[in-house]
Amino acid sequence: MTTNNLSSLQQLIAAPTQTSGNSNVFLAMAEAFGRRLDQLAQNVADKSAALNQDGNETPGNLTLLTAAAAELNFNSTSAQNSLSEYSNSMKSVAKSS
Repeated sequence: MTTNNLSSLQQLIAAPTQTSGNSNVFLAMAEAFGRRLDQLAQNVADKSAALNQDGNETPGNLTLLTAAAAELNFNSTSAQNSLSEYSNSMKSVAKSS
């Protein structure tokens, strides 16, 4: 696991105490994912803006933008899947109670 991913995981685990006092795990997860997705989206926007400058539209810079967009897409899908699985788990718990 890379240092960046480990840091993101640690932030997600600590999210219930770092958020706006929210002790609801589902909402804390959503807030943590939202913060990370905002960071990744800003990275894509920054790389895109850099391409608009004269002489910066190189294959290397286009590849970096593509990689940043792919990372955003991957994390967005992971967030959706995680929240959906958590929701399904809570439904199962509610049914068995």
